Amino acid sequence: MQLELLYETFHAVLEEHAPLINPSRKQQQLSKKPWMTANILKLVKKKNKMFHKVYNKKQTYTYSVYKQFRNSPNKTIKTAKNSYCEKLINLNKNNSKKLWQTLEHLVNFKSKTNKVPQSIVSDQGDDLYDLLNFANEFNNYFSEIGSRMVEKIPAPNGMPEHTATLCSSFYLYETSGEEVVRLIRNISDGKAINENDIPTKINKLAKFVLAPILTRIFNKCINEGFYPDCLKVAEVLHIYKSGEQNICSNYGPISILLQFNKIFERILYDRVYFYLQEYKLLSKYQFGFRPRSSTSYAVKSIYSNLLSDADNGLYSCSIFLYLSKAFDTVNHNILFDKFYHNFGIRGIPLQLFCSYLSNRKQFVKLENVQSGLVDISNGVPQGSVLGPLLFITYINDIPKSSTFYTVLYADDTYLCLSHKNLENLQHMVNVEVIKVDNWLRSNKLSLNYSKSTFMFTKSLKNNSNLSETCSFQIKINDSCFQRTTCAKYFRVLIDSSLDWSSHMQYIKSKLVRASYLFYKIRNVVSIDVLKMLYFILVHCHLYYCLVSWGTATNSVLQPLEVVLINILRTITYNNYRCHITPLYKSLNILKLHDIYKLELSKLMHKFHHEMLPTSFKDLFQKTAEVHCHNTRCATNQNYFIQQVSTNAGKKQFLIEELLFGQM
Repeated sequence: MQLELLYETFHAVLEEHAPLINPSRKQQQLSKKPWMTANILKLVKKKNKMFHKVYNKKQTYTYSVYKQFRNSPNKTIKTAKNSYCEKLINLNKNNSKKLWQTLEHLVNFKSKTNKVPQSIVSDQGDDLYDLLNFANEFNNYFSEIGSRMVEKIPAPNGMPEHTATLCSSFYLYETSGEEVVRLIRNISDGKAINENDIPTKINKLAKFVLAPILTRIFNKCINEGFYPDCLKVAEVLHIYKSGEQNICSNYGPISILLQFNKIFERILYDRVYFYLQEYKLLSKYQFGFRPRSSTSYAVKSIYSNLLSDADNGLYSCSIFLYLSKAFDTVNHNILFDKFYHNFGIRGIPLQLFCSYLSNRKQFVKLENVQSGLVDISNGVPQGSVLGPLLFITYINDIPKSSTFYTVLYADDTYLCLSHKNLENLQHMVNVEVIKVDNWLRSNKLSLNYSKSTFMFTKSLKNNSNLSETCSFQIKINDSCFQRTTCAKYFRVLIDSSLDWSSHMQYIKSKLVRASYLFYKIRNVVSIDVLKMLYFILVHCHLYYCLVSWGTATNSVLQPLEVVLINILRTITYNNYRCHITPLYKSLNILKLHDIYKLELSKLMHKFHHEMLPTSFKDLFQKTAEVHCHNTRCATNQNYFIQQVSTNAGKKQFLIEELLFGQM
C-alpha cells in the first residue's frame, strides 16, 4: 500500500507541475528531420514558391534559373544532414540502438521491426483482426505456454537422488539510502519503461527525495518477507522471432517492469549472488549471467575439451540440447525446494522469494489497446533482474545428473563424452543421455528432441574416418537426435573437423555486409567516423571468440583477411593495388594475427591474476608445480608446456602463444 500511495502521489505532482504535452503536427514532422533549421526551412519555402510559379507559368522564370536555385537548398540540406548524423554517431557510439537508427538515415535501409501483424490465428483456428483480440490472444498465449509445456512433459522414470541439505543459511540484510541512490543513478536511460511508470529522468532528478522513502519500504519488505503486489504487474512485449507473423508461437515475451521493482530486484540480486559466490554454490560449468564469464569462455571450454580428446586418440560425441520455453516452465515448488536444500535460502528470505513469484500478473499492449490482466503460475519473468539468477540456480545441478562433460549458458546446454571404442561410446552416450532426460523431466523442463543435435569429432591419432560412425544413433524412447557436421553455439560455428572453415565463412558474410555499408557512407562522414564504425561493425566480429578460432590455419583465415583489406581500402579511398601494411599503420589498426596475440595476452594476464571463471583454474600449471628441478623455467615462474602428439594438442595448449606470453 505504501508503494501504491507513493506512485499515486508522484504521478499527481507530475501531472500538476510537469504535464505531458502532445506535440503539434508540424513539430512531429520536424522531429523526424532534426537537421532542418529555420534558415533551411526558409530556403525550402522559397524554392517551393518558385516551383509553383514556374509550373503554373505565372511568372517568366526560366527553368534553368529555378534549377540553379533548387540545387542550393538541396546541397545545404545534405550538408546539414551529414553533419547532424556525424555528431549523432560520435554521441551514440556506445548505444547500438541509436547508432543503427542513425545509419538507417544515412543508408536508407529497412531494419527488422516488431510491427503488429494484420491478423492472428487463435487457438481455435479462427483469424482475428481486432487489436483488442490480438492483445488478449498474445496475453493468454504467453501466460499459459508454461503450463501447457509442463503438461506435455512425460513422467520421469523415478526421481533423481536428493543432495545433502546445505548447513549454512542465507541472511538477507537491509539496504541503505546510499545504495538506493546509487541504484537509481545507474538506471539506464535507453531502456523501455512500463506504460504506467515514472520516466527515468524524473526518477534520477528526484533520487534524493525518493531514496529515504524507498529505503524504508524495501527494508520493511526484507524484514517481513513479502513482495509488493504493485511491483509484480508486467507489461509484456511480443518479440518476433521467425516464421509466419500471424502465429503467436513465433513470438517471445519480454517483461517490462516498474523501475522501483528493478531497484528492489537489484538489491536482492546483489545479496544472493554474493552469497552464492562466497560459498561457491554455483556450478563452475555455468557461464551465463555471471561476472567474469561469457559465451566466449564457454566456447573456449568446449573447443579445448574437443582438442584434448582428439590429441589423446579419442572419439568425441558432442550433444547440443534444445530446451523449449525453459524460462516459462520453471516450477516454483521445485525452485523453492532447491533454495532450501541446495542453497540454504530459508526462513524470511525464502518467504520473500515465494511472495515474489506468487500472484504475478501481466498484460499486453498493442499500439493504444491494452489487454486484461492474467495470472502467471509458472516460470520466471524474462526481462527482470532476478529472472536469470533464479534460472541458473534452478538448472545448477544438471552436471551432476550424468558423467557428461557439461557446459551451460543459462538454458543452452552442451554435453560431451569421449572413448576410444565407437561401440562403447554409443552405449555410454545413450545410457547417460537418458539420465539427463530423466533429470529434465523431474525438473519440468521440456527437451525438444527434434531440434537437439549431436556431432562427432574423430581421433587424430589412429587415422580414423568419420564414415565409421554412420550407424551411430542417440535415441530416447522413440525419438532420435539429428546428426550434424557443424553446430552453431552462440554465433560460433563448430565443425566436426575443428578447422573453423564454416565459422570463417559465417564471419566473412557479416563483414561483406559491413563493406557495403562503408562504401555507401564514406562520402558522407569523415575518416575518423569511418574508423570508429570499423571498430563497431567489424572489429566486434574479429575479437569475439578469437582465442578459439584464431588457431585456424592461414589457408582458412585468408578469405577473411581479403575482406578486411577491401574494407580498409574502401575507408581510405585506395585502389586494389595499394600495399596494405601502410594502411594499417596510418589508421592505427591491428592486423588479424596481432589481434589474436593481444587476445591471448589478455587471457594469460587474466589467468595469472585469477580473473577467469573457476573452470579455467587448471588451464595451465607453473613449471615449479610440475617438477622440483632447478631449471630456468621453474626459476622464472614460467608456465609448463605439456608434451602433445598432434596438431590438435598444439592448438589446445597454445605452445607458440605460451612462449610469446613468456617472452
